[in-house]
Amino acid sequence: TPDAVERERGTLRETLPKRPSIIVALFIAICTASATYLCYYASIGNDEATTWESLAVVAVITCLGALSAVAGIVYSSSSIHSISYGIAAFLAFIVSMARDGTLTIETVIPALKVVAAPLQVGILASSSITRSLLSILPSDLLLNSLSMVAGCVLPFLSILVVSTNTSDIPFDAASPTISALVSLTLLLLYHINRSHKNGSLTIDPGMNGITIATGLGILASIQVAIGTGSSAIIIPFLIGSLMAVLLAATFASVADVWYGVGSGQFQMISVDTAGIIFYFFLPFMVLLLRFVDRFGDGVSDVWNFMSQSVFGGIDITNNNAGMDPEQTLLSGMAILIGAVTLIGVPLLNAYAPLTAYLVSRAYTHGQPNRRRNAICVDFVDLFGPDSVLNEKSNMARFLADLNSASKEKPVLNVFCTGDDFRESHEIVQELVNAGHFVGITSKKGNSSAFAIKESYLDYCRTLGTKPTWYHVNGIDVQARQPSTLQMVSTCGMKVAFWSTLLNLDKNVTGILSISQEEALERDLRDKLGGSIIYVTGSRDPTILAQILCEIVRKVSDIKPSAVADDHFVFSALSDAVKDDASMNLS
Repeated sequence: TPDAVERERGTLRETLPKRPSIIVALFIAICTASATYLCYYASIGNDEATTWESLAVVAVITCLGALSAVAGIVYSSSSIHSISYGIAAFLAFIVSMARDGTLTIETVIPALKVVAAPLQVGILASSSITRSLLSILPSDLLLNSLSMVAGCVLPFLSILVVSTNTSDIPFDAASPTISALVSLTLLLLYHINRSHKNGSLTIDPGMNGITIATGLGILASIQVAIGTGSSAIIIPFLIGSLMAVLLAATFASVADVWYGVGSGQFQMISVDTAGIIFYFFLPFMVLLLRFVDRFGDGVSDVWNFMSQSVFGGIDITNNNAGMDPEQTLLSGMAILIGAVTLIGVPLLNAYAPLTAYLVSRAYTHGQPNRRRNAICVDFVDLFGPDSVLNEKSNMARFLADLNSASKEKPVLNVFCTGDDFRESHEIVQELVNAGHFVGITSKKGNSSAFAIKESYLDYCRTLGTKPTWYHVNGIDVQARQPSTLQMVSTCGMKVAFWSTLLNLDKNVTGILSISQEEALERDLRDKLGGSIIYVTGSRDPTILAQILCEIVRKVSDIKPSAVADDHFVFSALSDAVKDDASMNLS
C-alpha cells in the first residue's frame, strides 16, 4: 500500500476540500450566476425576458454552457469538449422547448442540426485514422496572435456596423460584446507573455488537428443556430462557456505571472486571486454598472455620434444589400462570444494543466535561479526493442559520452512503463547504478489508472524502492485525465510535465536545429534554473543519444552570469523541482 504523502511547505492540500468535484461544482455555480446576470442585464427593457421563470431557464442554459467548457478543460481534450458542447447545447434546446411547450419531434430535428457538427467531430476524433488525416493541419493555426486578433476584430466590426445602422435590436449587445473582448484580450496577453514559450503541453499533431476541427464545428453550430432563429438559446449558452473560460484563464494567467512552483503554490495563488476578484473586481463592476445606469444615455449618444461618423456611410438596411441587420448583429456577437470558447479551451490545455494542479502534486517547472535543471526522456525512445543501446558496450559508451559532455556529471531522468521494467529490468538497474534517475510513465495508448498502478508495482519489484515521480507523456491525452492523476497521487508520486519541449520528429541527424538551440538557451537564461526539458519524438535511439550529449555539452557552455565558476547543472527531478528550495535572488 502506498505511503501517505507528507505535506510540503507551501501547499494548501490539507485546507482545500478533499473532493475536487466540490471545487469544480462551485466554479460552475459562479460561472452560471455571472452569465445569468449578464444575460439579465442585456435584456433590461424586455419584460418577458426578465421574469423569474425566464431567468431560471436562462440559468439552466448558461450552466450547460459552462459545463461544456469545463469538461474540455478538466479532461484536457478538444474531442471531449466537442462532444460535451454538442450534448449540452442539445439539452439547452430541450429545456427551452419544454418551457415554451413546443417540445415535439418536429422541433427536436432543428436542434439536432445545430449540434450535428461538433458531435460529428467528437465521434471522428475517436478514430486514429481521422486524427492522422487532421494532423496535416498547421498545429499553430488556432493558437497564434494573428488568429486570435482576427477572431476578435472581424465579428466586432460587424457588430459596430449593424448597431450603427439599426436600432431594432432584441437586447443590448454592449455587455456581452465587451465581456468577449475582455476575455479575448486576456487570452491574447496570456499567449504572448506566458512563461514557457517553448513548453506547449499538446504535442500530438493529430490532437492539434482535432482542436481546429472542434473550432470549425462550433462555428458551424453557431451559424446554424442563428440561421434557425435560436439566438435566445445559443447566445446564453455561449455566454456560460465564456464565463467559464474567462474565470479559468484568470486563475491560470495570474499563477503564470507569479510563477508558482507546483500544485501547492498554484492553489495558494488561486486563493489570493479569488480574494482579489471578490474585494476589487466585483466592487469595480458594481460601480461601473451604476455609472452606466446614471450616465449611460450620454455615453450612448457620444458613441453613436462617433460610430455614425465612421460607419454611417455603410447602409445594410435596404433590401438591395441582401442582409438582415438583426441576424447579422446576432451572428457577429455569437461568433465573437464563441471565439472565446474555441480559442480559450485549447489554449488552457496547452499552457496550464489545471486539472493536474487540482487533483495531484503537479509541476511544469522547478524553483528558478538555482541553476539546476532536469532533462527527461522516455525509456522506450532510448532503449526500445530494436535499439543498439541495449548492448552493454554501446550503453556504456553512451553514458561515458554523456558524462564527458559536462564539467559536472549530468543526471538523466528516464521514465519507464510497466513493460520496460518487466522486459528490460537489467538496463533499468544499470541506469540506477550509474547514478541516473528512473521514474514511471504510461504506455502510449494505455494510461488508465489500472496501468499506472501496475507500473508502480513493477517499479517496486524491479528496484526495491517506491517511485516518487510520474511523467506525463505528450501523446496520450488519457495520461492527463483526473482518474489517472488521482491514482498517481494515491500512489504517493508527483507529476512532472515540462517547461521546455524539444520534439525531434524532424531531426534526421544528431544535432539540434537552430530554432531548437535558441529555444533551449532562451528558456535557460530566462529562469536560470528549474527548467524541465522533455526530449521526445525521435525515431532513432542513436540520434537521440547524440542529441542528449549535445544538449548537455551546449548547456554546460552557457554562462548564467559573469561569475567564473557559475554554470548550469542537470540533476534529478527531485533536486531540480522543489516547492521550498532556497533561492538565490541575485
